[in-house]
Amino acid sequence: MAACAIILLTSWATKKPQRLAEKCEYTSPSGQCTAGVREDKGGFANGGNICNGVMFGGNAKDWYANAKTKFGDAAVGSTPRVGAIVVWGSNTSSSNGHVGVLIGQDDKGNWKYKAKNDYPNGTNWSIRLVSEYANSKNRVKPIGYIYTWK
Repeated sequence: MAACAIILLTSWATKKPQRLAEKCEYTSPSGQCTAGVREDKGGFANGGNICNGVMFGGNAKDWYANAKTKFGDAAVGSTPRVGAIVVWGSNTSSSNGHVGVLIGQDDKGNWKYKAKNDYPNGTNWSIRLVSEYANSKNRVKPIGYIYTWK
């Protein structure tokens, strides 16, 4: 596991810690789905990128294999769990794949995920059903789920 040095400064007006410096090992451009997942998993903004949070790189379609390589077989799987990262491979809409964070199930048992990829702004989270993404035109079912990212 990579060690990160974090320096925190507390603003007396807001009493909210602010990060001043942390090594930016893994990045995703703001507005991409990977940046949204990094942010959700504790990443931080650095210029036009979101850094760390998820401690491996690559396009969304590569995250499943990269997590498995870095953290082993137990880091990934085919069973959805709240908080897991859901990974889709390439499709005609996105050659880079897609990722999101599982947030639970609806009243019919369909898994929901959130994604923040309103490129180029990436400012809004959207909530979707995993099945809707997988069944929409020219899309594919998820490759699987990532349970360990740090």
